[in-house]
Amino acid sequence: MGISRGTAKFFLNEKSVHDFNGSVLQLGKQTFYFSEQDFAHWGKEMGVSLATTKNCNQPISDTRFFHLVGFDKVYSADSSNYENPDFIFDLNYPVPKEFHDRFDVIYDGGTMEHCFNTFQVLKNIYSMLKVGGKVIHSSPSTNHVDHGFFMFSPTLFADYYSVNQWKVENLKIFTYTQNHTTEPWQVYNYTPGCLENYAFGGFKMNKMLGIWSVNEKLDSSTSNKIPAQGFYTKEWDKNNHSLDKRITFDAKNKRIKIFGASKLGQEAYQDLASYADVVGFIDNSEDKMGRLFLDKMTELPSKDIANDCDLILIASLFAPDIYQQLLQLDIPKEKIKCYKLIDSQIPFLNFFQAPITEY
Repeated sequence: MGISRGTAKFFLNEKSVHDFNGSVLQLGKQTFYFSEQDFAHWGKEMGVSLATTKNCNQPISDTRFFHLVGFDKVYSADSSNYENPDFIFDLNYPVPKEFHDRFDVIYDGGTMEHCFNTFQVLKNIYSMLKVGGKVIHSSPSTNHVDHGFFMFSPTLFADYYSVNQWKVENLKIFTYTQNHTTEPWQVYNYTPGCLENYAFGGFKMNKMLGIWSVNEKLDSSTSNKIPAQGFYTKEWDKNNHSLDKRITFDAKNKRIKIFGASKLGQEAYQDLASYADVVGFIDNSEDKMGRLFLDKMTELPSKDIANDCDLILIASLFAPDIYQQLLQLDIPKEKIKCYKLIDSQIPFLNFFQAPITEY
């Protein structure tokens, strides 16, 4: 558990939105990978006022860091006395009542993934926070195999805190490398559904993915409601309203090429066949070039593939990669559609090419 440059800048950004004060509880005592001098410099860069800082080039302590951010009281809790925390208890079990409604902020900086009973951890956070208090998670996602028991998906935080009526203040994802203390972190806004096309082998970059989640406990908040995953509730909602969202654009009498001579491409073809003119298929497999698929010719992608059609419809599990490929071939964005995505979701295929900021 540690806080390096990227996490420090997340805290500075939070402080720029609302002042921290009162008490903070660290779940696991944090290690820091920068000096007070560094922290003061980043605060100045980001226009965030800190408490009086010292020109100290030694690693900052946990209490000093949280005092500088604005907290009066800084505590830590762990299941072991190895790092001399203030409190010792196991988050896998209900916390003692003496800790209920006690803290203004709880910081989970890489602890929950090491606890087997995630649901109990979340309920304990609820119990320990005051109403109006905030929980901040900085949690691991993709490419953290065996770092802990779990690698979380951002939908866990979005769905759990929403169904339990917390105020979801901030939900970001970020990519970073093993050289997290020196190399930049790429930060992205997370919205439900934005990663659906990366969910099955679509995350190709040689980096780790993390989650930054900030949520406020309200009078109406609960902790015991078990959410259904947002992806499925959306699909159920479509079915309940008898909506077919697979073809989401005006395809009538359009000349269309389908990128994906595969099972998904066949499904798209069957949906289009009665009212559009599917003039051919595109595929990256050289073995399929020049062959018929559903009685249509298959060609390799090239700069000319859109010249004799109105639209190219991506129907593939590798949609993000194919979208980038088409853009690199100078295919106009307005000619690119994606099976099962509405136009406003298509930019998500370009998601990891456009971070909102760099820490």
